Amino acid sequence: MYMATMSRWWTASDLAELPEDGCRYEVLEGELLEHDGSDAPLLVIEIHSPSTRVRDLGTKRAAYMALGIPEYWQVDLEARTVLVTRQGIGDQLASTTLEWRPTPEHPALRVDLASLFR
Repeated sequence: MYMATMSRWWTASDLAELPEDGCRYEVLEGELLEHDGSDAPLLVIEIHSPSTRVRDLGTKRAAYMALGIPEYWQVDLEARTVLVTRQGIGDQLASTTLEWRPTPEHPALRVDLASLFR
């Protein structure tokens, strides 16, 4: 599991003070990211809010990509769109349908955005 800690502004030198507890720690734009060694999620979905939009599009997007999350969906309820970010592909804006497949062997999950945004 990945967890972010923003109780204060973290620096790279702060990493030396953290315990050797089997977790992986990184600092990204002052935020401490902690990975406990479990498998990373295959998909992260977040709903934009006015208070987190800038952070979701910048810091969090960069953090998820840096941590190797394969796919990140940012849902904009006002625009009725989903910004899809995939490792190695970049961003795609979806406004009609979404398709996600965790692995090539799995059947695709198809999301009709018109139904979702009713």
